[in-house]
Amino acid sequence: MNLLGLFWMVGVLLATPSFANDLDNMPKTKDSIVKKLEKAGVTDARFFLSDNRIRLHPELFKKIAVKCPQCGTVCRYGREVAIPLKSEDEYDEIRKLFCPKCGWERVLPDEYGQIFRPESILRGKKFIANNEDLLTSVEAKYQVSKEIIAAVARVETNFGNFLSPTMSSTGQKLSVMNALLSHVVYDNRRKAMFERELAAWLKICMENGIDPYNVGSTCGAFGIVQFMPTSFQRWAIDWDGDGRLDLYALSDALASCANYLKANGWRQDHSPSWYRTIMTYNASRSYSNAVLGYAKGIKTWKVMKYERASGE
Repeated sequence: MNLLGLFWMVGVLLATPSFANDLDNMPKTKDSIVKKLEKAGVTDARFFLSDNRIRLHPELFKKIAVKCPQCGTVCRYGREVAIPLKSEDEYDEIRKLFCPKCGWERVLPDEYGQIFRPESILRGKKFIANNEDLLTSVEAKYQVSKEIIAAVARVETNFGNFLSPTMSSTGQKLSVMNALLSHVVYDNRRKAMFERELAAWLKICMENGIDPYNVGSTCGAFGIVQFMPTSFQRWAIDWDGDGRLDLYALSDALASCANYLKANGWRQDHSPSWYRTIMTYNASRSYSNAVLGYAKGIKTWKVMKYERASGE
């Protein structure tokens, strides 16, 4: 273990609260996870899983039951791909609530619709203006437009203002560690994937002096542009040159986002590549449409007209 890792582990011990962690009630599960982490090269796996900040969140996997207003049957959620938008690669995705018994259905609001409000578009333009030098340099190096980079930051975390949900069971922000562990324990369909992500996350924490309990998404993505741990290992960039890869730092986050997109197929002069590349970031048609639509909005929006109308 290097000196940074040793000091970091001592700090974790000193900062850990005294109450028991949730895995202590699942000794066989805990032992199984420890063995798999050790096999993946996490030498201090048992130390990590003895931290009293561990909280499992089965509520992440519970679907809210909605009864049909006509016959009372529990409704289902579904998605439907509508007609192509501007090209064969770009589709509109409709979210629906429907009754399997009587056929009643309701189209749900676009989950990304709020980002296209005038005040949201204006904040995107201001974000670019406030970080013009950084974004221009990143764009020049990776050939990914500053509007796309800003759009990813907006859709993912509202420019870093929403890094994690607050869990109703604890009243605290969800941590990357607890999100990943919850998937390993409860998400049987993707268990192997999240075991790899958990191992990657713990290695990242040791190598970079990061607290495993930094806040993150419900899937364990983290930072301003929400990288999964294995994506961090492959594409994170130390843009500010401080010797640390830090996706909670704006410069590292934006450069890492551009590096990811470039490495996964983005071609600045070839628009058909854009949609497919964004889909590798998040395999959702509505997500990809939102990123591309927001980027277009902040590039073409007439700010002065909105500012005069709103009194700003």
